[in-house]
Amino acid sequence: MIAILRKEILENIRSYRFVILTVLLAALMFISILVSYGDYQLRLENYNVLKPQQPSPEKIIIPPPPFPSSSKGWMPISAVSWSFRPSALTCR
Repeated sequence: MIAILRKEILENIRSYRFVILTVLLAALMFISILVSYGDYQLRLENYNVLKPQQPSPEKIIIPPPPFPSSSKGWMPISAVSWSFRPSALTCR
């Protein structure tokens, strides 16, 4: 039973389809890393521009996380300027 299993696994690994899919997967992972790094650099640049010179409790700007792919859900609002006032909460 183990010999049949080993033969089947080795046969699938040596096939052209497996090689093509593995290369395609590696290329997509590399491209994803490049795009995520560029996105992180852009968000970091925006954060540095929006960051106030004198920090105050009224304006809070959250810096972008270093691994944006793991926290992509809240990333669209991470470089937004929030103003807290007694009357209202505003987002710019």
